[in-house]
Amino acid sequence: LPYWNWDAPAGMRMPSIFTDPSSSLYNKLRDAKHQPPYLIDLDYNGQDPSYTEAQQIDHNLKIMYRQVIANGKTAQLFMGSPYRAGDQPNPGAGSLENAPHGPVHVWTGDRNQPNGEDMGTLYSAGRDPIFFSHHSNVDSMW
Repeated sequence: LPYWNWDAPAGMRMPSIFTDPSSSLYNKLRDAKHQPPYLIDLDYNGQDPSYTEAQQIDHNLKIMYRQVIANGKTAQLFMGSPYRAGDQPNPGAGSLENAPHGPVHVWTGDRNQPNGEDMGTLYSAGRDPIFFSHHSNVDSMW
């Protein structure tokens, strides 16, 4: 599957195939402020940092190191607690789920929509074609 390689400096921009309005992969419910040439923030919290490009890349690489290497020392820490029938909801997300997975959803979603649709909220994220490229990258790390 094709994936959006947002964890490598060369892939830290939304791929152009998803930003062309004439493409079937385009979705108007994305944050227009985060279109290329804007770099992704893998620790996005709703505020756009005022980093230079080099600082943003460095910040993103540090997030990846923290979440994948430093905080993901065991399979459970990295992938999270197992989800089984009858368990309480949300038994515990892993380091990768917390960041960068979640922040990429929110960063991509349209901040002008009530819930950050499409990518920024659970019920509509799968409506955006970029969802699948994002999740292919997450899955490649598992």
